[in-house]
Amino acid sequence: STYKPEVLIQRSNSLLMPGLIDCHCHMELSLLRGLAQDTSKWMMYGLGPFKKHLTDNDLREGFLLGVIEALATGTTTYGEYGYQMHDIAADIEKIGIRGHLTQLVTEVKDEIYQPGELYAFDDGLGDYNVKRMLDLFDRWESRANGRIHVLFGPQGPDFLSRERLLEIRKLAIERG
Repeated sequence: STYKPEVLIQRSNSLLMPGLIDCHCHMELSLLRGLAQDTSKWMMYGLGPFKKHLTDNDLREGFLLGVIEALATGTTTYGEYGYQMHDIAADIEKIGIRGHLTQLVTEVKDEIYQPGELYAFDDGLGDYNVKRMLDLFDRWESRANGRIHVLFGPQGPDFLSRERLLEIRKLAIERG
C-alpha cells in the first residue's frame, strides 16, 4: 500500500511530543496560589504572612499538588527553588520526573518588613543555608539515573552579602 501521512494524522486523537520544562517553580507554595495576585508588594505582604504558617508537610503536599497539575499539562521537568528540598528530591526520584533543584540560600531573617525598611541580615543563617545547600548537592546531585541535578541558589543580591555571594560562586565552580 501507499504511505499516506494525512490519513495517519486524521486518525490520531493524541499529540506525541517531548515533555515540557518549567524552569522556575516554587511548587511548594502551590497551596498559596492566588493569594498574592493583585497585591502590591506581593512577596512580602501577599505570600509572607501565610507562608509562615505552612508546615514541612504542607510544603511537601503543595509540591505534589503542583506536580500533579503540571504533569496533566505535559510538564515533566521542573526547576524547583525552595526550602525542603530533600523531601522534594525523594519525591522526584519516586515519581520518575526530572528536577533541577535549588536550596534557597539567604541571610535575611524571615520577617515581614515595612516598605523601605532594611532587611536584617544574619550571618549564622547564611552559614546554615550554605550547609543545607551543600548537603543537598552531596546527597542528590545526579541521582535517579541523572534525573536530579542540584544548582546553587542564592536568593538574590539584596538577600545576601557580597561576601556570601562570592562564597557561593566559588563553591559552585569547585563542584562544576
